[in-house]
Amino acid sequence: MGFLALVPKKLLCAIGFAAMAIVGRRRRGISLGPCVLLLLAALVAVLLTPHQTTALLGGIALAWADKSSGSRK
Repeated sequence: MGFLALVPKKLLCAIGFAAMAIVGRRRRGISLGPCVLLLLAALVAVLLTPHQTTALLGGIALAWADKSSGSRK
């Protein structure tokens, strides 16, 4: 169970973070800062093997996006 076992997880994570950043920015639902952080998390997901860094960046980006969007109830 080497590096090739992690490739599907890394690609799905990268595609998911990149898609959230692009769609959130195009629909103006997420400000620029969290979008850049989500794209950075997607890049880190592809380049680094440990998933903790990716999870930390993604979590910070999503929390920042939630805080900057305000409550839209």
